[in-house]
Amino acid sequence: MAYNTKNFQKQGGAEWVVGGVLQVTGKQVPASGTQAAHITNETHCAGSAPASAEYNDLVDKFNALVAAVQGVGITAAS
Repeated sequence: MAYNTKNFQKQGGAEWVVGGVLQVTGKQVPASGTQAAHITNETHCAGSAPASAEYNDLVDKFNALVAAVQGVGITAAS
């Protein structure tokens, strides 16, 4: 019986193939040994004219993305 894996290191070791789920347990993925800088959350428009619902939805999605990358340690939390 053969065993086929979705996740493997290619010959030579310079490349990994992840066909399944990549779970990072150390909660930090550094680039060249350094964690990326903090990304500030975007705020909703506070101007005289209310922002569109589409804009506010985009701000909410961006802030959720920032929280996600901070949560796994890709960027600093503050």
